[in-house]
Amino acid sequence: MLGTPARIATVIGGAVAAAALHVGCVVLLAVHAPSRTAALYLAVRTAIAFTMTWANPFAAVFALAGYFDSERYARGPLLWTVYGATVVAMAGSQSGGFPPQGPLGWGMFAGLIMLHVAILAMVMRMTHVEDRRAAERERTIVELEQTNARLEEALAENAALQAQLVDQAREAGVHAERERLAAEIHDTLAQSLTGIITQLQAARDGDETRHDRALVLAREALDEARRSVRALTPAPLADSSLVPALESIVTRWSEHTIVKVDFVATDEIPQLSAAAQSAALRIVQEGLANVAQHADAERVRVTVAAVGEDVVIDVRDDGVGFLVGEEPERPGRGYGLAGMLRRAEGVGGTLAIESAPGEGTALSFRIRGRRS
Repeated sequence: MLGTPARIATVIGGAVAAAALHVGCVVLLAVHAPSRTAALYLAVRTAIAFTMTWANPFAAVFALAGYFDSERYARGPLLWTVYGATVVAMAGSQSGGFPPQGPLGWGMFAGLIMLHVAILAMVMRMTHVEDRRAAERERTIVELEQTNARLEEALAENAALQAQLVDQAREAGVHAERERLAAEIHDTLAQSLTGIITQLQAARDGDETRHDRALVLAREALDEARRSVRALTPAPLADSSLVPALESIVTRWSEHTIVKVDFVATDEIPQLSAAAQSAALRIVQEGLANVAQHADAERVRVTVAAVGEDVVIDVRDDGVGFLVGEEPERPGRGYGLAGMLRRAEGVGGTLAIESAPGEGTALSFRIRGRRS
């Protein structure tokens, strides 16, 4: 039974009023921030729902909303008051209406209150978990946006850095090519011209055979100049392998000096790349040029040997020597030991220098090769 006509009218009127209040406040809350207006709305709605449920238990359907959206509109004491009113309204409606009748009715009312408290606790926990997840999602979104912004900045910086590195690499390549050409000119043309000058000076002193030697050196210098311009391999390597090329250089050098030269090479050495062979040839040329110009030596020994997978080339003289690390500067000595060291390092090899005043000088070029 729904009750007397008066109670029915009360429920219907309250429901209409509550519906109008709910719609109006939802529209208001959609436009304005929920503060005092939201709290007032929640309080009025809960009072209407409780009154309607007291009048007719079926109105508890309206009071049920207090479980789900109260935290949206209120905090603190008002929120717990709303929860308490909702629990009492729901328990009263399910126990047969207000007020409970007899001990059984009060017992059911008390049990239903405990049940609804448990339901409320579960709903609150689920709400808090969902709120925490929503907050975490919002933080994640903010962090992702910040990370994306930093990533865009980093990409822009990387693009600028890459452009800078490209420019630096281009400049380094130009510088390296200039160094290579300077070394080629020093190791070929400069040494050949120095030899020509020496031969011409000797010829001026009465040795006519020096004219022919100067002519040979001039032709060799011209050949080397043409090969340097064309970026080809050194002339001695154009038609032979490393050991015969080294022997040819040593033999020709001995013909233009009074220094005795010994050349010794093992039967088999590991193969070297073209760049490594060129570096080895230039290092020996520079070493012999230094002996002729500065060592005042009587004998030079050039050896080529295999030590495991390495190729070791030594140039040793019995000249005046010097203190390693304190090599004196001499006019026209442009590259010298520093140039040989760069050549060795440029092909992945090493150059050891041993010398002392009065004890001669030993150069040892070592580089990894491969067996054929």
